[in-house]
Amino acid sequence: SGGTAPVSRVVACPASAVPGGTPPMSGTRQASGDNGRPFFILGSGRSGTSLLSRMLNRHPNLAVPPESHLYSTFHPWLGYYGNLAAEQNRANLVADIVATGPLRDWLPRLEADEVLVHVHGDDFGAVVDAVMRAWAAKQGKRRWGEKTPHHIRYWRHISADFKRSPVIHVIRDGRDVAISMMKARFGPKTIYSCARVWREYLEQIEEVKNKQPTELFFEVTYEDMLENAKQTLKEVCDFLGETYAPEMLDYYRDTAPYPTDVRNRENLAKPVIVVA
Repeated sequence: SGGTAPVSRVVACPASAVPGGTPPMSGTRQASGDNGRPFFILGSGRSGTSLLSRMLNRHPNLAVPPESHLYSTFHPWLGYYGNLAAEQNRANLVADIVATGPLRDWLPRLEADEVLVHVHGDDFGAVVDAVMRAWAAKQGKRRWGEKTPHHIRYWRHISADFKRSPVIHVIRDGRDVAISMMKARFGPKTIYSCARVWREYLEQIEEVKNKQPTELFFEVTYEDMLENAKQTLKEVCDFLGETYAPEMLDYYRDTAPYPTDVRNRENLAKPVIVVA
C-alpha cells in the first residue's frame, strides 16, 4: 500500500538526484472539469498514496476505499466470465469480486445485490464503477476515487474504461521509497532491487503522463503533504473541482480499520507532524 505519515523523515531531494529518476512532474492547478467524474490516485508503493486516500476519504463528497485490486485481480480472468452483456455473467463476476480479500476488508462491506443495482453497462468498467458507486452510496457520498499502486500496470485498460477521469500522482523521494520498501512486509529487500522497481515505475508513470490530457493530470509530492498538508489538499480539491473541507486533516480520527501493514496503520493513526 502507499506511504506513511511518519513523525520524522529524511530531507527530500529532487527525483533527478536518484539513479534512474526523473525530475518531479509539474502538476496543473486547473480544475479537472466535471467534478462528478471518478478519479484515480497513482503512485509507487510506499510513496504516500495511503495517506492521501485517507485524507480525501474524509471529504463529505468523496469516497476513497482501501485498495481494490480490481483490475490486477480480475482483468486477466475476464475471458472466463463470458460476455458481460449477459446478466448472469455480470452477476457471477460481481459475486466473485465482493468475495475477494481486499473487498471483504472494506468497511462498510458490500454485498453483491448492492453492487448489481448500480451496474449501468455491459463491460468491466461498468462493473468497477458499480462497485465503487455502491460503496460511496453507503456513506452518502456522490463521487469515488480509487487507489491501488499495482494498477499502474493496467492504466491502458483503466483509461479506456474511464475516459477523461482525473489522475492524481503522488511521488516521493526515491531513496525514502527504497528505505520504506525494505522495511515493509512486501516488495524488494535490497537497494539494487528497489532501484530497479523505482526506475520501472518512473517509466510507467511517464507513459501515463504523456497520454493523459494536461488538465487531467495533477502531481503532489509526499514531502509537500507533510510540510504543508492544508495547502496541498486545497490544490488537490481545486484540481478535482471540489470545495476544500478542513476535516480532511482529521484523517487520523477515522477509526475504521485500514488493511495495511502494522507500521503504516500506526502512522495513519497519527496527525502529520514534521520534525526537522
